Amino acid sequence: MNSKRIQNFRLATQDPKLRTLVRAALTSQGLTPIDIKPEALFPTAAGPAGIAPEPGSVLLLDLAAETIAPYRATEAIRLVRALHWQPRVLVLAGTERTVWANEAAWAKSLTGHALLPRPASSVAAFLATLQQELALGEVDMRRLDTHLRVMLSGGEDKAPEALVRRLSGRSAQDVAAALLAGGNVADRRYHLKKYPECMVGKDAVGWLSKRYGISREDGVLLGDALLRSGYLHHVVKEHPFADANLFYELPPETQAAARAVA
Repeated sequence: MNSKRIQNFRLATQDPKLRTLVRAALTSQGLTPIDIKPEALFPTAAGPAGIAPEPGSVLLLDLAAETIAPYRATEAIRLVRALHWQPRVLVLAGTERTVWANEAAWAKSLTGHALLPRPASSVAAFLATLQQELALGEVDMRRLDTHLRVMLSGGEDKAPEALVRRLSGRSAQDVAAALLAGGNVADRRYHLKKYPECMVGKDAVGWLSKRYGISREDGVLLGDALLRSGYLHHVVKEHPFADANLFYELPPETQAAARAVA
């Protein structure tokens, strides 16, 4: 799937199962979904904290009642389309069943895009609809199958260090030490605030990919596994690991342990 034209995906949902499936599906195709709190989308909220979405970012909005409450679906869609960052809005069906023709037409009239089926019904159907709506190119089914097996069969929730070992051939501590020594860590600023000794996600992905001879998609999986192992985190702990202009740091105890084995 050609993802070069899509720089920023935001996902708004309260459903952890949906979040994991969307994350696995998009990551398999070289796309990085970044969580945004649903309450940050509506007028009662002060707005999303931390690094704001880039104008024109794609927003995947879950229409399940617990995500858009207290609004009805039509009202929720109109509100998010009016956000100051003018997201390109695609909506996920609120229930796990086949999308009806009248529902698809209704979503098209409000967003310009068809209603996306929930991936719990069919991840392939979800990706195929997304591909059609955003003209992303052919879905890589081999990578989709691999990522689903890794992220849903214990790789994501149960054994991140095993995933680090599989992708790099090294322990999580060894990879963290190499990443620390790789020249990507520096003091950085964003909106006049200084973030000491951190790295940019997209730079870390490139370094990990080159160092261990893996694709950028697998570089994202490797960085994410480091994060879930506790060797890396977002500077304000708001985002998963992403191939994006987001800042990440190694906690002090991780830096000390990494330097000890460097």
